[in-house]
Amino acid sequence: WNEDIQAILVFTDPVDYFECIQICTDLLLSSRPGEVEVEDGHDIPIYFSNPDMLWKAQHKFARFGQGAFKTCLQALYKERLNAHGLKEKPTDKDRWIQFGKPTVIQYQSALKSLTDQVTDRKISHVYMVGDNTQSDIQGAVNMNKHNNILPLPKSLLEMKLTKPKNEEDQIWGGILVKTGVYKDGDDINGAIEICNDVSEAVDSILKNHELLPKDI
Repeated sequence: WNEDIQAILVFTDPVDYFECIQICTDLLLSSRPGEVEVEDGHDIPIYFSNPDMLWKAQHKFARFGQGAFKTCLQALYKERLNAHGLKEKPTDKDRWIQFGKPTVIQYQSALKSLTDQVTDRKISHVYMVGDNTQSDIQGAVNMNKHNNILPLPKSLLEMKLTKPKNEEDQIWGGILVKTGVYKDGDDINGAIEICNDVSEAVDSILKNHELLPKDI
């Protein structure tokens, strides 16, 4: 507790919320929480790897994810400041740094991995297959906006017919699958197709680009 801690990294949602919220709040208030409770001018950043409020695994219904932990931590950090008669500074928002879907930098990282592997051709269309409209699908929408692709493609056919405005850009399309958070009737948030599972989504993509026989 007397080390000069420079940053907090959150890689996953914790099992013990109480302990982790306490430790993170202590470190947000002071770089030496074992010696000083509130340190003037202390503003170390805290990095989060995933903003998902909900995710789905073996449970029948969606479970809270890392986004829920961030929401709880921000609320209790604010309450802790209030207890000391302090208010959040305008610059405090810059301390909370978000990575992961649907941030553009996360999708750019995925694209770099693709282009590093595919060296014999230009990648013009990228499909994001996922079960979460607010992370998976929103990320594809964000990439199209980042690449100034307007209007956004609304179907597999529109996706196929839309061409990038610049050679270095790509068209992105989000395909929803029913194996996780998404349920029939939910807002699809710009998804171009809804499939039962990943296998069906891959078949739909390949057929859309005439890479599979139409009778499969």
